[in-house]
Parts: sequence; structure tokens; C-alpha cells
Amino acid sequence: MICKKSNIKIRCLKCLKVLALFSVTTVLIIVGAMWASKGPLPYNGFNAALSVEEAPGSLRANSEYFINVKIKNISKTLWPLKAERADGKFTIHLAYHWVDKSGKMVVFDGERTRLPGDVKPGEEVSLKARVIAPPQAGEYRLEFDMVQEAVSWFKEKGSK
Repeated sequence: MICKKSNIKIRCLKCLKVLALFSVTTVLIIVGAMWASKGPLPYNGFNAALSVEEAPGSLRANSEYFINVKIKNISKTLWPLKAERADGKFTIHLAYHWVDKSGKMVVFDGERTRLPGDVKPGEEVSLKARVIAPPQAGEYRLEFDMVQEAVSWFKEKGSK
């Protein structure tokens, strides 16, 4: 029998007798390991789609809440869970800002939520974001965004 793709002569595969040598491509598969970020993502790696699954209508000032947020990596770059640096530089998190009704930023660096693992291009994950309401009562807008520590908020690089 002749293989139609490689034009190599082979015998019955049920007998497992091969009459020709095949070139083999090695594929590295790492199970259970996480990639570590060595530096900033490339500019086009800062693309995320975020959606709040469920949000309360009102919050008590300075109180802790958990809000379910879906994040999707719409870039062509893997977002690694870990950074190689012990100081956390280059780690990617979900975070937030609080903006008052006049548009003034009240809380710029909200609490960080870790990724559950490496997030591959096209992959979507759900996170339970820990949120602390602003200390003063009032009307505010909660803006979620991804951030690569010591590099940039994703929105600043064009993510919507």
C-alpha cells in the first residue's frame, strides 16, 4: 500500500509492519506547567473583552463585595499567570477604577484579582473580582480593566 500524502510504501497497519522510515516532528507538550512573563506584553497583547456577569445595584460605602467578571483574551498573545520576577512586575491582573458622576477618578488602583492560570488567545475565563466600594457615599461608575503590573492598563494600549 502507498500513502497518498507521503508517497511512502507501507504494509498493513494492523500488523504494525512499516517498510519505510518516516521523518518525525517532535511536539513539546507541557502538562501542568505555567508560562512566566519575562517582560512587557507586545503592544497587540493588550486586547481583552470584559463583561460583568452580575452586579449589585447599590453598595455600602467602604464595604467589600465580589463581582463575577468574564474576561476574554482577544489578542494573539498568551497571558501568563506568573511573572518571573519575585516582585510581581509584569504580572497580569483584573483590577478596577471608581469614577464619580463628574468624571473624577476616585480610586485609580482597585483591588487585584489573579488569573486562574495562563489565558490563551481566544480563551475566556470567569473571575470573582474582590471590589471595595469608595469610602464616601455617592454615585460612582465601576470600570474594570486588565493591567500588566509596572507596564500598563490594557485600556491605555487600546483595549476596549
